[in-house]
Amino acid sequence: MKANKKQVRELQAGQAILFSSDEEQQALAAYEQQRLQLEESDEEKSMEDAVALVYRKQNLLQMALSSDESEIRPFKQLCDLWCAVWFWPVDAKVPPPTTLLYRDLAGVILKRPNQFLPQNAGDYLELAEKIATEQHFFHWELEFPEVWCDHQGSVRSDGGFDAIVGNPPWGKVAPNSKEFWSNYLPLCRALGKQAAVRAAEELRADPAIDMRWRRYFKLMAQQGALFKQENLFTWQGKGQINTYKLFTEQMLRLTRMQGTCSLVLPSSMYTDEGGTTLRRLLFFQQQTRFVLSVENRGGIFPIDSRFKVVLFSGRKTQGLMPSNEQEESSRDAQAIDCLFLVGKDSAGQPLAPSSQCLGLLLPQLSRSLLHLPTEIIKKLAPDTLSLMEFKNQREIDLVMNIYATFPSLGEHHKDAWNVSFMSGIHMTNESHLFREGAQLKLFGATLQRGRTWETPPDSWYEDKERANRYIRAERAVDSSGALYLPGELDAERVRYIHNGYLLVEEAEKRQALPIVPDESYIPLYEGRMVHQFDHAAKTYVRGSGRSAEWHELSFNEKEIIPHYFVARRDCAGTSYHASFCGVTGQTNERSLLTAMIPSSFPCGNSVPTVSITPDNSNIHLLWVALTNSFVADWLLRLRVSYNINFFVLESLALPRLKVDSQEAMVLIQATVRLTCVTPDCCSLARGNE
Repeated sequence: MKANKKQVRELQAGQAILFSSDEEQQALAAYEQQRLQLEESDEEKSMEDAVALVYRKQNLLQMALSSDESEIRPFKQLCDLWCAVWFWPVDAKVPPPTTLLYRDLAGVILKRPNQFLPQNAGDYLELAEKIATEQHFFHWELEFPEVWCDHQGSVRSDGGFDAIVGNPPWGKVAPNSKEFWSNYLPLCRALGKQAAVRAAEELRADPAIDMRWRRYFKLMAQQGALFKQENLFTWQGKGQINTYKLFTEQMLRLTRMQGTCSLVLPSSMYTDEGGTTLRRLLFFQQQTRFVLSVENRGGIFPIDSRFKVVLFSGRKTQGLMPSNEQEESSRDAQAIDCLFLVGKDSAGQPLAPSSQCLGLLLPQLSRSLLHLPTEIIKKLAPDTLSLMEFKNQREIDLVMNIYATFPSLGEHHKDAWNVSFMSGIHMTNESHLFREGAQLKLFGATLQRGRTWETPPDSWYEDKERANRYIRAERAVDSSGALYLPGELDAERVRYIHNGYLLVEEAEKRQALPIVPDESYIPLYEGRMVHQFDHAAKTYVRGSGRSAEWHELSFNEKEIIPHYFVARRDCAGTSYHASFCGVTGQTNERSLLTAMIPSSFPCGNSVPTVSITPDNSNIHLLWVALTNSFVADWLLRLRVSYNINFFVLESLALPRLKVDSQEAMVLIQATVRLTCVTPDCCSLARGNE
């Protein structure tokens, strides 16, 4: 009883100890001795004896871990129980164990004398074992005690692996609805948002499929909750959880001091804003042996040839204390040894190696590495610490000269124009706002000049001749963009309400979207419609999602024909403004595509809006001219892979020309002539005559 009271007091004081050090040391020492027997070599044995040795080792390991006499098994069960709490099923017959109940269950597992036996203890332990089997819990210190403990079971001060080599998975820890539903509908990935939602709703009519979806969704949430625990992962930074970041931090944590950790990672490890905290750990707190980025054009990996794969190797020189406690500049004097085999060389030849060439390069890699001082990284990207893909020292010198001469767009200057960026309408979560031209025509809308659809008033739909065809209806929308019939969604969860007309046969279909009467539906800009100085680069033809077909327009064909239209009431009114295509690629002809968007036309999130202070259309025109330059495009290509994030543009160095200067006026007039090729830009052209 005294021991139990002491444990409760320790628990209340925040000292949550799973088991005593004596118990653990004794079990670890015994298990380690058993594992040493697994080191017997089969080098000089016959084939028959070698095979027999493998089976003997297998049986020995199973006995050591799973038999009733195993001394390590209770501690593994205890760790499994702790992990299982994070993945407790919502429909389990017993609720998740509280902290005090966990302590009681721990006593049962460790067979402590006079231990209080909780009610349903067997149910808890049975379910925990089932969850552990499903989730494949792995406890490194118990699986490899010799790496962290001496022969007496005491913790070694220099514990950890001498070297770790790995190719961790890359992916976000979040529900992926298209990936899940592709198991039932192979073409799901090609569907648009609302079409995919309708297909999923039909599939969920099957109770068994619906239950699998709910469990999958819950599992993703449970994994996310566990990975966000700061005492487990402290260097993940902001943004969505990504498995490559989790593995990188964990592998480095498992490496002993002065040990080596080498991993195959995505290029986002040195480019994306979400990797900033991890880069601070790898580049500034530890010693980087090399960063080798390889474009997959040579087919080294069985993935998209446009992907860039990073071979990273580092040496652990410091512990992994929480990121907010670590000194920021403890290793500012070091340089990052790197090599970027991406894009083309000065002669226009691809730098991407084949598997054979990479094999020849690696043994001599040190001769080819570029030394990038960390103070340059902080100068070029002080907020994100991202790397630019330099090919040689000449490029480094040129970029440093540019940044010494011109400020980055993210710097605010009192005596100059300043820029910020805003995302457009979300093409997934806000797709409930979209209507297609054929749908609007079906509801009596007429196409006006400027590709705007005008819907008729209420009286048109309520006319006796049409009363049996159209019906007044309402749909509620939550924060994720999901649609609900009236009364299905709690008032506090309603983000938007659609009120308009549906076809009578659609009245009970949850995914049917009402058409608003007496309303103007205006074109929605998507990324494919924008090119350099061109706001009408392509027109929509047919299809949806990835299978959508677009037609490239010649100079004499320019007109705005979008895929979707949005009710004017759902768009914030805007004047002429600069925008850019947020989706790009280093293998594209140009990476940075900026253009002027006509007044009042909304943009999707693939065409972010540029906000400039002071708000002057001439400054927007000037910004378009500067960002479409070869220099700006070259600077961007040193950073960007597939998406132009705001932080990338904010780090771009550009001259802030005075709008009334002679140089600026020449650029503005040239941009007007290139831009004003549709009637929608007439007033912009007249204002610059």
